[in-house]
Amino acid sequence: MTIYEKSGHDSWTATYNTEEMWEWMFNQPKAPTGIIIEELTIINNPVLYKKDSYFKISAKATDEQGTIDEVYADLSAVGGSSKVVFTKGENNTFTLDHHLATDITVGYHEIEVNFVDNDANTTSRHSGIYAVENILAKGETYDTYLINFNLEHNEKLPWNNMNANPSSPVTKTNFTSINTIELPFTLQTTSKWGGQNNIDQTSGNNSAVFSDTVMHTCWYVQNETGNLSIKNLPTAFNYRLTVTGSRDGGGDRTSVFMVNGQTKQFNASHNLNEKAVFDNINIEATGEITLSLTKGSEASYAYLNGMQIDLIAKDVPIVSGFDKLSPAKTTENWLSLLKMLFK
Repeated sequence: MTIYEKSGHDSWTATYNTEEMWEWMFNQPKAPTGIIIEELTIINNPVLYKKDSYFKISAKATDEQGTIDEVYADLSAVGGSSKVVFTKGENNTFTLDHHLATDITVGYHEIEVNFVDNDANTTSRHSGIYAVENILAKGETYDTYLINFNLEHNEKLPWNNMNANPSSPVTKTNFTSINTIELPFTLQTTSKWGGQNNIDQTSGNNSAVFSDTVMHTCWYVQNETGNLSIKNLPTAFNYRLTVTGSRDGGGDRTSVFMVNGQTKQFNASHNLNEKAVFDNINIEATGEITLSLTKGSEASYAYLNGMQIDLIAKDVPIVSGFDKLSPAKTTENWLSLLKMLFK
């Protein structure tokens, strides 16, 4: 702070005559916008990777300080323009219908949606298009991600190694699937775990739930609850989560897992075959999968060695928008859909 002594009521003249004041003023951050994004949904996602495949983005947003003048998406990641403007509807809703202009790479493609208010303030939200080779029927598996809860003793691909001790905060982003598709979801601990060890039961021939390398290492809890969160998964899918834990030792090692409200347990003592499978996990409401691990009432410890995350097809994708395609392409898509439904 600078004080101009004896300047009296005219202190601003000296202030405005300093270069430092102007430099400070123009370096101040812009005030936060009043834009509130209430909804951002991609319909017909996953999308077939082929040219002319259709998806729709639906959005809803309000502005506490004005109005939303424009919403646009950067679709360059899927072969489109860097600025594709939404159509404005009633009640602060916006929609964008899009057909792929070219074939795109199978995998996850991140897109950015921008909301602009009447003062030209902009708020952005990221989402993604998941391109697939074939549209699968409801309940079928699109892809699988494998996670090893270890410190050192890494397992080779397609396993994703956490390689950390959960007694301190752990965060890992970007996971690679068994089909080598990278997905930018985040797994992080949300509480302190007991620790990590490398003294767990193995089969000797990789015949257990997971490979011997994965079964050999674990994260564990004793008197605490081990919590973790998996965020930024595509809401285009339902999920199946399979977990196991083991300990090369006797006694009661009952491990109690809770995943998005479902609870399952098994005794991890000398375990090679027991696992907990959580089906039909829908993340549309929360956007995440949460897991907590506690020991049974008579157990001394509980363990988490490995996790399998399966991306499961939801309902048959919406086919609206096919009328915008050529007659030949429309017929081709309808035939593909009918074959899928009645195979």
